[in-house]
Amino acid sequence: MPFVKRVLSWLALTVSYIVWGHGERPSRTALFGLAVILLSAILYTFGSLVSSGTVFKPNFLQAFYFSVVTFSTVGYGDMIALGASKIVVMFEALFGMFVMSVFIVGLSRKYLRI
Repeated sequence: MPFVKRVLSWLALTVSYIVWGHGERPSRTALFGLAVILLSAILYTFGSLVSSGTVFKPNFLQAFYFSVVTFSTVGYGDMIALGASKIVVMFEALFGMFVMSVFIVGLSRKYLRI
C-alpha cells in the first residue's frame, strides 16, 4: 500500500508541475489549454458535426472554432458533435473548466503576493 501511495503522490506532483508549475507558472496552464484545444480540433476533423440540420465533416478552422467554444464552455449551439466526437466534447469541456480555474488561481497567486 505505501508503494501505491508513493506512486500516486509522484503522479500528482508530476501533473501539477506540467500543468501549472506548482502554481508558479500560469503560462504553462495557458499552453496546456491551447494544446487541449488544438488536439481536440484535430480530432474533430476526423468526425462529423451538425450545423443548421446539415451533417458535415469540418475543416480545421471550423473544428478549431468548435473546439474553442467547447473548451470555454460557451456552447453557442450553432454546431453539434455527432458520434465519437461527443466523447471528445465531453473531455474537452471538463478540461476547459479545470484548466481555466487553475489558470485563474495560478495567475492570482503570481500577481497578488504581498
